[in-house]
Amino acid sequence: MWMDTGRRVWIDDILRATGLSRANTPNLYEGSEITGKLSTDVAKKWNMSRALVVGGDGENEAGAVGAGLVKPVQAMLSLGTSGVYFVVSTGFSPSVISFLLSSPPSPLP
Repeated sequence: MWMDTGRRVWIDDILRATGLSRANTPNLYEGSEITGKLSTDVAKKWNMSRALVVGGDGENEAGAVGAGLVKPVQAMLSLGTSGVYFVVSTGFSPSVISFLLSSPPSPLP
């Protein structure tokens, strides 16, 4: 994995070992972070306002928040293309096989 999910940065040594550099990677943003605005051309073409664009989230993670999972120890089983079991925690425990799609702590109560 090229990314240190705990620190949310690309790992230069691993990139180099695979013949890559940060020039080959996208910028990293938190799911709730504003990354720009919809371009004037796209807004006009789709009859939309120049809305703010945010990092976003994965469908399972967004679905869990949409289902109200925002407090520690709440859990949910999401079955579809993949089977995913979610438990809300109070911290982040990086793992060599972890993936990072979820947003930082929610402002929800």
